[in-house]
Amino acid sequence: MEAEFLRHGVPLADYQLAKADHRRQQEAVQLHEWVERQLAKAPPWSEEKREQMVELLGSPLPPWEFQRWRLREQCS
Repeated sequence: MEAEFLRHGVPLADYQLAKADHRRQQEAVQLHEWVERQLAKAPPWSEEKREQMVELLGSPLPPWEFQRWRLREQCS
């Protein structure tokens, strides 16, 4: 059986951003800039400090150990 999909325009094509949307975007940009400024001020970590953080957080997982999910959406 061959499925036929119909498209009826672009969802939210006519959606106009509200003041709250603009405010959230501006806050996100300001937060990003603040974090960048703080990182620029921070002294570099010593090798000992880096090793402590790796020990605390653990080493990164290799890609083959990531959990992967496959989802299929079906309409009946």
